[in-house]
Amino acid sequence: DGDSSVTKRLNEVLPYGNDFRVKKIECKNHLLRNYTTKLSAIAKQTDYPISIRKHILTNIVRFRSDIIKATKHYIESADIPFQTKIAELRKDISNSPYHRLGQHNNCAVYFCSGPKTGEINLVPLAEKSKMMTSINNVVYRLLTNADSLIENVDNNPCEQLNSIINKHVGGKRINYTQKNNYKTRVEAAILSYNSKNYLRTVHKKITTSSPGKIAKRYMSNLERIRRNTVMRRRKLFCEGEKRKKPIIKYSGPDADYGLTEPLDGLI
Repeated sequence: DGDSSVTKRLNEVLPYGNDFRVKKIECKNHLLRNYTTKLSAIAKQTDYPISIRKHILTNIVRFRSDIIKATKHYIESADIPFQTKIAELRKDISNSPYHRLGQHNNCAVYFCSGPKTGEINLVPLAEKSKMMTSINNVVYRLLTNADSLIENVDNNPCEQLNSIINKHVGGKRINYTQKNNYKTRVEAAILSYNSKNYLRTVHKKITTSSPGKIAKRYMSNLERIRRNTVMRRRKLFCEGEKRKKPIIKYSGPDADYGLTEPLDGLI
């Protein structure tokens, strides 16, 4: 996520020799989130035309999707050399904001099929107002990290482990300067992350026997709660079929209920 000094320290120490440099691979989630956040910030600046700002805010997710689409295309292209993939990906990334603003002169064949019917080209207005310069400055960070996008990795395991460590540590209000105090809690978090069954693993290691009936029932219930939570979250964020509004049909009034004949001529 950009705030780690580990890579700088490794390049100073050179643990693998003078000919081997450690290169940091950026998390794709952080790159894409940073991209959309900065685009949104530009779109909220009142110095630029309102029509372009509204277009960007309305299509902010599509700006991100364009980067994902281009990256996925070159990841799946096995017959292209790695350096060629990076060069071509940089071209498509630099062209992606132009594509989303309605200019398709440099779009690749796989990327789009040309302008849509009634689509307005907002690029001339964006260039006239100097907004395109600000957008290209935001895109530049993606260009410099195109090789990280090709690697298609994230730091989700690290984030998950850190959350488990925080759970075992319990915050920063406890004194962990004593011997093995913090280290023991981190080891417990690693054990919980790797085994997915912290209580059973520790119990069996200490007593050389599996937990009893009550403990097994407790762990089974805990696993059931976790499984249901995961399923509920997947249902919440999955793209299911769109529900259709029910069509209400009227078959007219009941023949045996009140006046069913027209009242014309009776009044």
